[in-house]
Formats: sequence, structure tokens, C-alpha cells
Amino acid sequence: MMWTDSRDDVATLMDVPMMEAMESRLYLSFDLYLVKGMATYVDSDGDRVTVKLSGGGSGYITFDGEAPVGDASSINIVANPNGKSKLTITVKGQKDAGTSLMDGLTVVGSLASFKAPSTRLGGTVTMGVSNGTSIVVGSLIGSTMTLSGAPRKAISVKVGVMSGASTLVAAGIDMSLKIGQINAGNTVRANAFTKIAVDDRLAGTITADGANHKGVAIGSITAKKEVTGTILATGGSVGNISVKGSLNATITVGNAIKGITAMDVTGGVISADSLGKLVTKGKKGNVKKGIPFNAGDMNATVTLAGANVLDKQRALGSASIKGTLGGDLYVTGDAGTIKLKNLLANLTVTGKATVKTTDVLAAAKPDAWMGEIHLGSGSVKFGKTTFKSSDPIDRYVERLSPI
Repeated sequence: MMWTDSRDDVATLMDVPMMEAMESRLYLSFDLYLVKGMATYVDSDGDRVTVKLSGGGSGYITFDGEAPVGDASSINIVANPNGKSKLTITVKGQKDAGTSLMDGLTVVGSLASFKAPSTRLGGTVTMGVSNGTSIVVGSLIGSTMTLSGAPRKAISVKVGVMSGASTLVAAGIDMSLKIGQINAGNTVRANAFTKIAVDDRLAGTITADGANHKGVAIGSITAKKEVTGTILATGGSVGNISVKGSLNATITVGNAIKGITAMDVTGGVISADSLGKLVTKGKKGNVKKGIPFNAGDMNATVTLAGANVLDKQRALGSASIKGTLGGDLYVTGDAGTIKLKNLLANLTVTGKATVKTTDVLAAAKPDAWMGEIHLGSGSVKFGKTTFKSSDPIDRYVERLSPI
């Protein structure tokens, strides 16, 4: 409220009621320092959380608010320069409840190990690693985890679940990876992987940018359930890929794949220089009874370029398909024996191959075979009837033709 003094025509606030200024308030946070390498607090679930740093170093835990109450927001650690620091987060209280650290973790220097099996990590996570560093994390939720260093020996990483578009990047570092589940939109990246083990589903992306000193980009991949994500290994070879469930993935390898085994291959694209073996097992009862679900079908598009062969100079060592070949299979070079039940796609081998069908009635019903077979040389066996690739086309093998 303001008025003008009539005596000198000067604006004044004298005797004017004034609004009291509000007290200045800042966003508060509380830092709980590790004393003798340890600090303990109670999180929002009532769990008792202990953060322990052994092997030297210092650090503190940050909380939103004026006291160490509820879930911590982040942890900051300065590791011992000798690389022997070990960071552990343990949770005691409600069974399987765990604790959250959603604003990340920063480690200056390298850790020998980081164990947080009951911790959900979010935000930005950065830490250095050294030879054989072991990392165990309950889950990554919308987290960007970056590992740095130049270890001569592969590190070990175990994560329960990756979700919320999380990324785990270890540029230039070889890694052994064990993961419970990696959801779609989540990524793990390293120079190479000694092995990858998935307890549940692999729906995200695995990328090996390079290879180890033996030229191996991924030593092996095992998955207990479905694999529907993307596997990229353009800088080296890949060992055996074993999937107990269904495979429907994009697999791109710049060298050879030792083998692929799955219950069935429901789709996807597989590209490599060569493949030692391709096996679809199917579910025994379903295969026997002709039930289409989990029947051992192979519906991916497979392209083998014919370089860097592993099996007696064959681009495809062998294939055993319990069900139908429903995706195009193109092999540049020779192949071993290709066994299948039915053909609904195109099978092309530019070199020599032997194709056998386990469907003894195939020769009597060629119209059921909707695909085409093209061989450079070799033979196709329908039940007990064998045709050479040089034989003239007739009603039994009207879709068999030489290259």
C-alpha cells in the first residue's frame, strides 16, 4: 500500500503497514559419514541398512532432509589408491524387501568388490574396477552404471533385474555376466564377455564391442527361459548359445558361432560368418503328438556368409530341426547334414549339403512343402527316397533345384 505526501510530492512508505518477509528456506540434505569404515541407518521399510567400506578409503551417505531417516538418496566413496577397497551394503529386516538408493553411487578410484544383493540402484552409478573386481547388485532401475579402468583380468558382474531403460557399460573391459532378468530397453555393453548366464528372460540388448586376446567376443550364453532381445558381437566369435525356452532374437556376429540350441526358434534374424550346429529340440510330448506349440520349429531368418568356418571348412556344420523350417536358411559354402521335418521356407546352400526329412510321408505329399531347396551339390532324402541335386525336377521333389 502506498500514497503520495502532498507537501513535497514524494512517494513514501512511512507509516505504511508492511508485509513481514518470509523466512528463507533451502532444500536440505544430510550427510552421514562412515566412521571406521561403517555407517548404519533404518530405511523407509524399517530395514536396518549397514554400509561397510573395508580395505581403506572414506565416504558418506546422503539423505534427503535434515536427518538420516528413510531411504538414502546416494553414496559417495573415495577408495584406497591401492585398489583393495571393498564396499558392502547389507539389509536386515523384512524378508526380500531390500532397500533403495535411487540417486546413485559415486566411487572415486577402484573397488576390489561391491556387494549389494538387496539394493535397488537408480540414478548415475560410476566406479573404477581392477583385476577380477566382483560386483553384485540386487537390481538396476532406470540407472546408468558406468565401470571404468583397464583390468587385465575379466571382472565379474551379477545383477538381479535390469528395468526402466537401465544401462551397464564397461568400455574396454572384459566381463563375466550373470543376470536374473534383463527387460526390453535395457542394455549391457562391454569389450567382451567370458560368459553370460541368464536365470530368467533376456529381452534387452547385449553388446560386445571387441574380443579378448583369443578373438572371442562372447564365450557362451545360457538362458533358462526365453531370449527375445538383441545380441551384437561384431568384433569376434561367439561360443555356444543355449536357450531352454524359445529363441526370437536378433543375433549379429562378425565371426563364427559355435552352436545354437533352443526349444524352438519362433522368429528373429541370425547373421554370422559360420555356425557349428543349429538344434531345435522341441518339447518331447508336443513333437511326438504333432502339437504346434514348442514343436521344435525354426522360424528365424539365418544367413551364414561362409567365412571363419569352424567345422571341417563348412559354413554350417549341421542342423537338427525337430519341427518345421519356417524361416529362410541361406548358407554360402558347404554344410553338413540338415535334418528337418517339414519345409515352409527357402533352404539354400551354395556348396555341398545333405538334407534329410524325418517326415516319412514327405515324398508322398510334396505339396505340403511350401518352400524351396537349392543346393550346389549333395542330396535330399525324403523318408527312404533319395534325390541328388542334379536329378531332374519331378513331382516328388518339384521344389528341389540345383543352384
